[in-house]
Amino acid sequence: NIEEKATAMQIKINIEQCIKNEKIYRAHLGRGKREDELRRARRDNLVECEGILVCDWKQRLLRHMFRESSSEYYGKTGTPCLGFMVIQKAPANCSVDLGGSGDMLVSFFDLITNDQKEDWYSVSVGTMIVLKMLRDHPIPELRINKIVALEEDGAGCFTCQSGRNIFRFYKKWTQVLGDGRSIEVVALSF
Repeated sequence: NIEEKATAMQIKINIEQCIKNEKIYRAHLGRGKREDELRRARRDNLVECEGILVCDWKQRLLRHMFRESSSEYYGKTGTPCLGFMVIQKAPANCSVDLGGSGDMLVSFFDLITNDQKEDWYSVSVGTMIVLKMLRDHPIPELRINKIVALEEDGAGCFTCQSGRNIFRFYKKWTQVLGDGRSIEVVALSF
């Protein structure tokens, strides 16, 4: 019977796909555990004037209320938004009350742009803007001079050759002539 063979074939294909998905998921769990341990160690070892910069593209902003799912959304129109999160340790002596020495401070920055490419250039320009804001923070005790990790996902705009190579120039590009202040990015983390 052709119908029964087709059904059996579809069941076999579904089972094979489930097995493949489970293997991918198990590998993800192992990587995720190790990445979590590294992130936790990075945060525990932060000192004053150091930070961790997390960067990711957010879903595009639309001019109307309807939102599609992210799998249907790739490459469509809208306004791109690049999001940054900075994690730093609260300084012991600060001119403003931060809630306690040793606490973690988290700051958020959103770069809304009309650059539709979402490429390494957009990421590097956005990163430069945020680094200069951190370098020139209006509260001197909260100024950052070292990013111990620039955490990004594995998207092409972060992992391409240009995106990987550009981070070593941030110290020179953020240097203030005269007083020598700059921000060094020590490592990338995908």
